[in-house]
Amino acid sequence: MFPDCAPCQNGGELWYSLNIVCMIISLVFITIEVREGIDDGWKQYFGDFQNYLHLYGAIGMWLPVIFMLTDGATHKEYDALTIIVNWINMLGYLRGFKLTGSLVRMLIAVILDMRGFVLLVVMLLAGFSSALSLLLAHEQGFDMRTAPFTVFNMMLGNIELHWFDEQHEDWQNETHGLIDQNGDLTTG
Repeated sequence: MFPDCAPCQNGGELWYSLNIVCMIISLVFITIEVREGIDDGWKQYFGDFQNYLHLYGAIGMWLPVIFMLTDGATHKEYDALTIIVNWINMLGYLRGFKLTGSLVRMLIAVILDMRGFVLLVVMLLAGFSSALSLLLAHEQGFDMRTAPFTVFNMMLGNIELHWFDEQHEDWQNETHGLIDQNGDLTTG
């Protein structure tokens, strides 16, 4: 069906089987979501954010097939987003069980309590990313698209000192006059 797809070639029949099973199961969830939208009314249905997650989780299973048929390739970004959304949906389903419900509620409470801290980290990331993308524009990883990821790695302690060893044009002023025109060290 998709002979040029690398995951198809590497995964073989297991990839096909897993994809078919997921697509069939997602039809059940799409039907449930459509039925819920009809029963509650579409305005009320789309007023709840959880419904967006459920709908994308079910439709997202079809995205690899749709992209393969239209573009001839899969898009890993959409596949990764579908996986994350479906894991969030699974946490929502596990909230109703006695064994896992309290743990999921505790996880949600921790995430809600961290909102202020996350906002502070996002503000720090935005500020430092903007500043360092100007100061270190000559280094790879400091353009505006990748600077937030590089700054986040720096926050975790991964600082590469060669980023700050820029070749300066005015090297005599930077050595405070200790090197003369011939390149010899003077005593000052």
